[in-house]
Amino acid sequence: MLPPPVQAGMNNYARSPQTIGQRPSTAGGDRAYLPGFLGAYGHQPQDTPPGAHYAAMHNRKALQHQIPAAGIVPGTSPFAVGLHNFLPRMEAYEQHRKLSIGTIHHAAHRAHQILQVPAGQQPRGGVPRHPVATAEPAGRAQKRSCPRMHPLAPFVTPTGGYACNVCRKRDIKRGIKLYSCRKCDYDVCADCYGGRMESEAKEREEREDGRLEEPRGSPVKGPSPSMLRKIQVLLDKRDTLCAHASAWFKKFDGDRDGVLSFTELVDLCARLNSDLQIPGVSDATVMQCLKKFDVDGDEMLNQKEFINLYFRLLLKVKAQYAPVKVRREFFLDKKPGRPDAHYEVRETLGQGTFGVAKRVLDKKTKETRVMKVINKKSSHMDPQELEQEIKNMKKMDHPHILKLFEYFEDYNNVYLILELCEGGELMKVIEDTYTKSRGKKSLTEGWIAGLYGQILEAVSYCHSHGIIHKDIKAENIMLLTKDKTSKNPFETPPHVVLIDFGLAEAFDPGRPFVSRHVAGTPYTMAPEVWNATLSRSNTFGLKCDVYSLGCVLFHLFCGKPPVIARSMKAQDWLKAISVGPDWKLLRHVSPHATQLVKKMMTYSDRLRPTCAQCLTSPWFEVAPNDNIRALGDHVMQGLVDHSRRSVFERTVLLEIATQVHAVSVQEINRIFRMLDTEKQGIISKQTCVTGLAKLGVPQNTAMRAVEAMDMDGDGRIDYTELVAGILCVYDSHLDDRLWKAFSKLDLNGDGKLDRHEIRKLLQCGEVSQMGLVPAQMEIDAIIQEMDTDRDGLIEYSEFKARFSPQRRQ
Repeated sequence: MLPPPVQAGMNNYARSPQTIGQRPSTAGGDRAYLPGFLGAYGHQPQDTPPGAHYAAMHNRKALQHQIPAAGIVPGTSPFAVGLHNFLPRMEAYEQHRKLSIGTIHHAAHRAHQILQVPAGQQPRGGVPRHPVATAEPAGRAQKRSCPRMHPLAPFVTPTGGYACNVCRKRDIKRGIKLYSCRKCDYDVCADCYGGRMESEAKEREEREDGRLEEPRGSPVKGPSPSMLRKIQVLLDKRDTLCAHASAWFKKFDGDRDGVLSFTELVDLCARLNSDLQIPGVSDATVMQCLKKFDVDGDEMLNQKEFINLYFRLLLKVKAQYAPVKVRREFFLDKKPGRPDAHYEVRETLGQGTFGVAKRVLDKKTKETRVMKVINKKSSHMDPQELEQEIKNMKKMDHPHILKLFEYFEDYNNVYLILELCEGGELMKVIEDTYTKSRGKKSLTEGWIAGLYGQILEAVSYCHSHGIIHKDIKAENIMLLTKDKTSKNPFETPPHVVLIDFGLAEAFDPGRPFVSRHVAGTPYTMAPEVWNATLSRSNTFGLKCDVYSLGCVLFHLFCGKPPVIARSMKAQDWLKAISVGPDWKLLRHVSPHATQLVKKMMTYSDRLRPTCAQCLTSPWFEVAPNDNIRALGDHVMQGLVDHSRRSVFERTVLLEIATQVHAVSVQEINRIFRMLDTEKQGIISKQTCVTGLAKLGVPQNTAMRAVEAMDMDGDGRIDYTELVAGILCVYDSHLDDRLWKAFSKLDLNGDGKLDRHEIRKLLQCGEVSQMGLVPAQMEIDAIIQEMDTDRDGLIEYSEFKARFSPQRRQ
């Protein structure tokens, strides 16, 4: 209960809205009683400066220290008695409100300044005293404050403008918010008593809390290209940046005391954000910046501290609006020198029409790979076809498409370094199972379903990127792994990959997927492809690959192709295809499997399903379930670490990921397949976040990790980007890969990385005009973060420490 004099004053105040402060309100809590008891003790607006009100409402302890300093001693005046009697209620309010220490300290400091200023003078910082209506010259409207103006408005509004209480009351509850009613700044606003101002204030609050979307056209789109170039110039030259930051500092250091207070920093940030063409920030964010860059702990920023803040702000703006963008294919360019400098030849695996395949050993990582040597003259291969095949392989980024690691070229040959397929061709598996056993053995449906689903996903990925393979057959499906330990080699499906993109055709974005270039193997060619051989007006599209896949599945079930013509004439093949295969050969197969084969081999491509539709068949439920229910703590920590890595570290990991053998990261492969819900081999960021959340990753962690993985900024997560994101957790050969990456970066071979070498890596994406060239001060910031011995260079031990799974930021 309040003392009787205070309660009486409250009643008087409620009857007189012209009294200072605001009307009593249950929503206002203890703050609504402050004007009432001030009136009960005979206090009037002109008797006490606004700083006392501010301190009384926001800092109970400030009353105990600042009021006596101003000459007001407890018990010497009704006003002082009222203030000190009100302290217990303020203590309860303070515990409920829990304002930040910086806000309270700044409020008390400014209140103390205002209380010590003699009447008629302005305090430091240009904050005016409590405004009083003054007479204006004849012929001009009298400028008065709003009758419901908050008494602290001149204190919290740096421009000295008036703020009506309707606009202010929610802001006091939330902390210091620099809003004001523009109309009240110029004249008495009759609308203040209506609902318009309150609705506008409510709308601002909802928009700030994220409950209300910004109106169209209102969000700031970001810096213009010219502004980004200016930021680039500032980040390239430290002296220029320091001079520019110092100019901002002096401009907003209103009291010339050599430091920026919270209020001055709020004004500066508002103007700076407008100048940089970026969205504004809340006062709470400004307070966080003040605390972060306030090295000496005085809760203000000196010039050196502000320069550091300004530098970090420009770095963040450039990283958000002009990031360094890197793609996997940037690291797959033709390598200089000869392959024998990097690889040791072990044995010849085979020889074909277009070249020789050799097993080789990487001299640094000790990994076994395949080197395909293509002689430019004897292979009779069109140079354009070879170039197109390499280009297609560079674009393909899927765990079930044969990976190209790098390639070399000299006058006579082209050397392709590829994944080693230890299991051999799928055709050989079919022959060993059906031919050698004379039909006594057959492949199990579960094994076929697990293998076949991988191939369907690979072809679906090609189609989503506008690529028709045109030559899908059992010979072009390879097994990366071979189970040498199990007695039953068909117990678990192997990891398979699709190869040979020499006949593939890629379509540019926006171009119809229609082809007239006939290619393929006769017994798996679709009828529309055969029709295209009869007339140039006949065309075919992506679904020719679906027919070929149906032929492969039939071959897997019974050991023989579905249709064989009497001759190589197109008419004979079309007739055989129209008749169809002998479906009795599939009587031992489940109905779901038979139904899938028939749909895929439908004569009309319009009635034929897509690869993604085929993957929804219930037949795939017989495949072994390798889904992951939840990710371990070590994986979650790996995602957290990746989200905190610098762009240099993430680029290094992306380059390493391009050289990782798919078999060595089977756990990541399973995660990728689970996240790829649309089965197109690419995952949207939102789908990836949702998928990680289902695996137990916190929402915020998943969002930050996915944002960090998207290195090319296309809004999607590719396979190699996912591998790079969690490679440090799963790769047992990480140390060897890091050493190889470090050696590749160390251009001069001195065992250390300097500015030039780091810049060379980060510029790989800029050659394709994907972003601005990394600025010099960005490079310096990267070196400073990694350089523990402060010699300006990065040694291998410092480089390696940044990628340790146990590292914490």
